[in-house]
Amino acid sequence: MLNHLKHTNPERPDRGLGRWGSIGPGSERAALIARYVVPILFGLYALLLGQDNNWDMRNYHLYNGFAFLHDKLAIDLAPGGMQTYFTPTLDVLTWLLYAWLPAPLVGFALGVLHGLAFVIVFDIARCVLDGETPRRNERTSLWIALAGGLTANYLSGIGNSMGDNTTALLVLLAVSLTLKHWDMLAQASLRAVALALTIGALTGVASGLKLTNTIYAIALCAGCLVHPGNAITRLRIGFAVGMGVIVGLAASGGYWFATMWRIFRNPFFPQFSNLFPNPLVPPIGVADLRWFPRSVLDALLWPFIFSLHSQRISDTPIRQVIWALLYAAAILWVARAVWRALDARRATSLTSRQAFVLVFIAVGYVMWLKTFSVYRYVVAMEVLAPLALYVLVDDMLPGRAGKRIATWVIAFATLVVVAHGAPTYGHVRWARKGFHADTPAISDPRRTTGVLPGGAQGLSWLVTQFPPDVAFVTLDPNVLVTSRYNERLKDIIAQRGGPAYVVLGDVENSRLETVRKAQALADETGFLRSEWGCTLARRVVDGLRLPLALKPGEADRCRFALRAGDEEDLQAENAAQAKKTAASLEAHGLRMTSTACGTYHGWIGNHSIVYQWCPIELLR
Repeated sequence: MLNHLKHTNPERPDRGLGRWGSIGPGSERAALIARYVVPILFGLYALLLGQDNNWDMRNYHLYNGFAFLHDKLAIDLAPGGMQTYFTPTLDVLTWLLYAWLPAPLVGFALGVLHGLAFVIVFDIARCVLDGETPRRNERTSLWIALAGGLTANYLSGIGNSMGDNTTALLVLLAVSLTLKHWDMLAQASLRAVALALTIGALTGVASGLKLTNTIYAIALCAGCLVHPGNAITRLRIGFAVGMGVIVGLAASGGYWFATMWRIFRNPFFPQFSNLFPNPLVPPIGVADLRWFPRSVLDALLWPFIFSLHSQRISDTPIRQVIWALLYAAAILWVARAVWRALDARRATSLTSRQAFVLVFIAVGYVMWLKTFSVYRYVVAMEVLAPLALYVLVDDMLPGRAGKRIATWVIAFATLVVVAHGAPTYGHVRWARKGFHADTPAISDPRRTTGVLPGGAQGLSWLVTQFPPDVAFVTLDPNVLVTSRYNERLKDIIAQRGGPAYVVLGDVENSRLETVRKAQALADETGFLRSEWGCTLARRVVDGLRLPLALKPGEADRCRFALRAGDEEDLQAENAAQAKKTAASLEAHGLRMTSTACGTYHGWIGNHSIVYQWCPIELLR
């Protein structure tokens, strides 16, 4: 770590600093302040990012919470695609927060909550590091926790509704409890068994809330096998943790698995239909195979590949190098350990706590690679990656040199993220209300059916703005379906016996978004309310050749708008999309009855969308 400019006792602050010397980077007071300040800073960062607008939110997080509270599973058919049938507990909380509280307050609260990962990683690092002095360890743990908080994956999910950062807290808390009570776990006592059950239950709850966390349940049990106790002790700890996982999984997700079994005879519907057949979907395992390595060589080099090409594991281009560095360090460490063992020397100086963290990450990574290979799902491992990297380098290069090199390597990895920024999964500017929309007047909701086209637009959040008794179905969900699915869709429309409509979302156009942002700025500043302001705006637009036009306004003298050519292009794109939807309707035995569609607006934060509500009918 950083050295003092002059030699001082590392256990005593420089008296020349007076009372401020007691809050240096390695002091207990600095650590205490960081525990409170850092989560608040992440809350402020969430405010800076703006309203969460990720595709998962638009496609199913809001819908799932609303649907669970209004028992829409009984009348709807996959409005959110395959994700309609994911455990809705976290989504219920998200829906209630946005329904009851101002959206900026929700974002800030989620940011603070996610910032608690820093506190937990700090505690984990303090348990794991074996440095020269307690003060130096305190300081190193603080910097490592900050590096964990500045990993790209973690930053990309701050304040959003996806649940990866939220459930990672439970996994990290389980790791922290394991390390804090590492020695006590070996005791043959009810207290030790209760602790192991609690540790497992935390990971089980995380898995029940979001099944992608099951990889950590396996990794946690595997990590317990490196406990310094005898074989019986290790197996007892692992077994108790495993039983806790089952209890936690049943507590947080059991009710939903039972519901899916009752309706579809598949607790994980629509996934794993190869094990639990259902007539609505063909036999499949994991539904999304896009992200997996394409060959054995790919798999062996995967951390290097996805560090260079993040699109291999994510829709969002995220720049990070921590995984490549950690993987390279692990390869060198294994080679060194083997060489030392062959030379009849001690292979490693790792403590059992350090070995636990390394095994937890290694097993978790392998399970992730084989099961999901989606970048978002490694949050709980990635925030621990700087700690694991420090441990490996320090073990390979004992002494001050190893610690210094490890620090600089971690600093480099953090600088890569900070310098390139951490792209997120989508945010827009705040409004007091996070989500709202104009909706058509519906005289008989119990008999009315809305049809969503499916695809990439993510329109199911609009369902939450309609009366709960209106049924919604999706034409082409993001999962393979059988002909029985289409029959079920038409049965819903026919059995309700009332009017049916298709929802058409307008094409999102980057230049239209430029117009919206420019007009929002104009509305805030009011500079288009005068002739002078409009004249200046025209000169700027023409001089810089911006993709904007100025047209007469009502309250303002003028308003920003699309250029004529861009407007024609957008109209053509919308017409093409409508034509495509019409063809899809006919392929499913439906058709539009007229072109007399109602046009309505919706808002996510201050970002507006346009959608149409068009009457359709069943083909005879």
